[in-house]
Amino acid sequence: MGYYDDKHGTKEEVLKELEKHWQPEWIKEKNIYDWLNDETTIPYLELDVYGNMPWTEIFKEAQAVKDQCVVHREYSGGGTWLSGCLHGLGTEYTNTWDSYDEFKHLTEDQVEYKWTKLSEQCPITTEYFRDVFPFREYKRLRFMWVEPGGYILPHRDNDQRTLSPVNVSIYNPIECEFRYKNWGTVPFTNGSAFLIDVGQEHAVWNRSNEARLHIICHGKRKNPDWKQLLLKSWQKFGYGKY
Repeated sequence: MGYYDDKHGTKEEVLKELEKHWQPEWIKEKNIYDWLNDETTIPYLELDVYGNMPWTEIFKEAQAVKDQCVVHREYSGGGTWLSGCLHGLGTEYTNTWDSYDEFKHLTEDQVEYKWTKLSEQCPITTEYFRDVFPFREYKRLRFMWVEPGGYILPHRDNDQRTLSPVNVSIYNPIECEFRYKNWGTVPFTNGSAFLIDVGQEHAVWNRSNEARLHIICHGKRKNPDWKQLLLKSWQKFGYGKY
């Protein structure tokens, strides 16, 4: 039988090559996140968090404090995109630190990220993201509303591909879509979460008569719990899809 080619002289060498191919790179030296970010082109990965997320309670808390949210990037959402920080520089500081005159002279390492007054009014939300969700240190953690009929114009948040941040869907009407230019609609449902590539062009269009609420998570997450979540999520949602 023709087991061999010019690189494999025996059947044993062929089997060894096949076994090597069947062993994913991320099981070896490379961290699963680095492998996903550096060696794949996937636009998003669903995270296996639905079972322990109290999204209905989070939604109720967010509705009660919605009037404290501010317009976020009016040029992109026309006043229909609202936000409030649970963790950050303050409730109303929803953009990056260098967008504000009082922080422009500082580096990001010099600004103080902390739990805001908004978080004190949302105890269930705060407890979940502080004690359960596998981030060990947050920068910005924000409620992100898109009003009925609202939108976020097509844009890229980075000039290069970056699987970041985590986008958590608390309430996502069926007629509201987060859509990539080249990859289609991210299948958000209530209580789902996705690691998304914001370096690829994307937009949101809420064609429903209800407001959409997501939570965007920025922070430090390279720890055993996060790695375990990525491995479990890739095995559950990634294999066979990309």
